[in-house]
Amino acid sequence: MSMIKEKEIKEIRIAVEKEFPEDPALQQVHIARKIIAKEA
Repeated sequence: MSMIKEKEIKEIRIAVEKEFPEDPALQQVHIARKIIAKEA
């Protein structure tokens, strides 16, 4: 399992916020999913 870097988390967060600007709960779910996928 690889560790994800802070920079990668910020990039994921920015991309997801653009995809779902009006739904913070959905943003959190997608951010978590993408982080888990990168670490797996």
